[in-house]
Amino acid sequence: MQLLGKMLRRLIVAFAGLALIVVAAKSGFAFTNGQYNLIRIQSCISVPESEQDVLFVVDSITGGTLVLADSLAIISVIPICHPGGAFFAFLNNGVVTNVAVIPGLL
Repeated sequence: MQLLGKMLRRLIVAFAGLALIVVAAKSGFAFTNGQYNLIRIQSCISVPESEQDVLFVVDSITGGTLVLADSLAIISVIPICHPGGAFFAFLNNGVVTNVAVIPGLL
């Protein structure tokens, strides 16, 4: 029974290591300034700041993280803020200046 337990543990460790390698291997694409970028949501985290909330959105396409501090942008994105949701974000010098949420964009 102990031999079976050790083998099972080693198998789990091997698969976990392989999963980390696969997850860590992201494409080299980055967000493009001066145009709308398609953002497919992997996860969202809302952090309350002193004056306003800040929304961090992790993109599943690039693996990058967008920081939304504009109240209107946060209100627009929060309803679709779940894995698999998608929206367009316009970046100007690395800052999100506009978001476009299109119903049915999946």
